[in-house]
Amino acid sequence: MDFKYLKTIRLVVSLVFFAIIALMFLDISHNLPRGFYEVFTYLQMVPALVKGGITGFAFFAVLMLTFSFGRVYCSSVCPLGTYQDFVSRIGMKFRKRKKYKYSRPQNLLRYSITFATFVSFAAGTMILINLLDPYSLFGKIFYNIFRPIYIFINNLLAELFDSFGSAYFHHTEMIEFNAAILLIVGLMFALVTVMALYRGRLYCNTICPVGGLLALVSKASFFRLDFKEESCTVCGACATVCKAECIDIKHRTLDFSRCVSCYNCLRACPENSFEFKSFKNKPKPTAETSIEVDQNKRSLITGTTAFATTALLSTRIVFANTTNEFRERDGIKPVVPPGARSIQHYTDHCIACQLCVSACPTGVIQQRFYNDGLGLMQPRMDFIKNFCTYDCRRCSKICPTDAIAKLTLEEKKTTQIGYVELDKNICIVFADETDCGACAEHCPTKAVYMVPWRNLRAPRIDPEICVGCGACEFACPTIPHKAIYVISNEVHKTAKKPKQEELKHENQEDFPF
Repeated sequence: MDFKYLKTIRLVVSLVFFAIIALMFLDISHNLPRGFYEVFTYLQMVPALVKGGITGFAFFAVLMLTFSFGRVYCSSVCPLGTYQDFVSRIGMKFRKRKKYKYSRPQNLLRYSITFATFVSFAAGTMILINLLDPYSLFGKIFYNIFRPIYIFINNLLAELFDSFGSAYFHHTEMIEFNAAILLIVGLMFALVTVMALYRGRLYCNTICPVGGLLALVSKASFFRLDFKEESCTVCGACATVCKAECIDIKHRTLDFSRCVSCYNCLRACPENSFEFKSFKNKPKPTAETSIEVDQNKRSLITGTTAFATTALLSTRIVFANTTNEFRERDGIKPVVPPGARSIQHYTDHCIACQLCVSACPTGVIQQRFYNDGLGLMQPRMDFIKNFCTYDCRRCSKICPTDAIAKLTLEEKKTTQIGYVELDKNICIVFADETDCGACAEHCPTKAVYMVPWRNLRAPRIDPEICVGCGACEFACPTIPHKAIYVISNEVHKTAKKPKQEELKHENQEDFPF
């Protein structure tokens, strides 16, 4: 049977997944329908594992697909894999070696990293997941590298169109770079790009923990791509286009654990000498193969144990007092978005993909390299930058791991992520005896309101209806420290609904001045 059409199907599916997930991180208008994208992040391997566990439907579906046909996920669903295909295709035009050739598998490296990543995740730390998960890495690359480029081009077009009297493009604020995150993401981006440029899918078969896990699963795949020895002429056309470098044409063997189901070999073979063979028809390994497998197993056990032990010790040292205990910095702990439920739940589920950061219309959710109480590169609320809009719940709609759970609008309006405190020593009204009232003017629930004080009006706080949105803190004009500020709730609470009469005079003008 001619299976050459499989490459066309693979190309279409991979381009759809890549384009839509990329748009999610590049959307600067915040007008695209978020519900449509859910299925594309829902099927990402690590988010599915973090959200639903090993019994979750999406994680189970990917495993079953791999058990059936091999690493189809790597070729069609993973956006980072598609990015590597783009780069390797470009590399073909510029590098001296125009073709691929068979290379020996780096089993010690790939399985050690895979084992350490998933054991550390099971032990309660997200550091290796946040660094190596392909979906999370793709998100950080697109948010920190491609999104600023996209914004820069958009702003140039906005100025150009504005000069002709057109407002088709709108100026967008440039991303504030975090030097540490940009350095880490830049290094990982360079690593993936260089590997893809010269060796195709080398990253997938050496460093990627998802690739390592699916490589193990694919060893038991029911249908596997293999040679039809009676028609193969050993021309080598298939090996020269194999991005996984897993076809040994000399011995007419295909390392299916490294095959990423790109199906380039099917299109390249002039004799149609590939077919899918069922597991039960797979020939038994030769003595030579058995010796190689035994050596790989021994090296795998030794390397994995050493790597995993080191990784677990290092992550426990780095994250001591962060995932289970919370060190206070100046008495203030990080505030996490509505829907996060608690700091503990958030740190246990956030893979630092930065999708919530890119989706937040006000920019109050900010990426940070490290926060006391949060994991590596996990975002937090920064009320110095902006505030959480009272009727917005975009972050809860798009989080793929349930680190920020979905909320109805009514639930969002009563979710108390923190409470407000007032420092009278620096408040303009109390310290300078000058009119202000910016905090009360912009509080959406009127938890901060003004009462008579001497010849002025001074702010007072009703903590029962405060939701910790940070509007008062953002509006407060005192510098360098805010006179009114939000204290985090480690476990989110439910605030009382504000009385309607308290809201009837709510200021609807542009925020804040």
